[in-house]
Amino acid sequence: MSVDIANMIPPTVMLTLLAAITIHDIRHQRIPDILTVALALAGVLASAGGYAPPPPQAIAGALLGLALTWLVRSAYFRACGQHGLGLGDVKLTAACGFWLGPRGIGLMLLVATSAAIFWLVLRHLTAGRPLTRKTALPFAPWLALGAMVSYLIMG
Repeated sequence: MSVDIANMIPPTVMLTLLAAITIHDIRHQRIPDILTVALALAGVLASAGGYAPPPPQAIAGALLGLALTWLVRSAYFRACGQHGLGLGDVKLTAACGFWLGPRGIGLMLLVATSAAIFWLVLRHLTAGRPLTRKTALPFAPWLALGAMVSYLIMG
């Protein structure tokens, strides 16, 4: 059984960048643009090299991820008067779109939001803390989980 190292490089790069983004978001409640840009550029290269959806689909995935999360961010702000989704999360979703294409973005967001809601409910039940509109949750870890699940299933 032979292992093709070249096929392992793109998902390893993606996973490494998502891990760095996750750790930073957990520690600082912020996603550095440099990591998001690196993830996006790596996704563009992966697309051009045939390790992600073809370039037109990669661009469509990035635009769809940007549009969907921007819409959620804007709607929440209009409804609640505060931002429930940070710009870093919006940019991260767009960057993942280069890796996943439009089909993968939907799965990514479904996994991310489902896992985050499950975690919040579990935390509420075990810690007894009430869930409110002000309950903060770093969302990058959940987006990263969703991106990797989607990449593995769709790729």
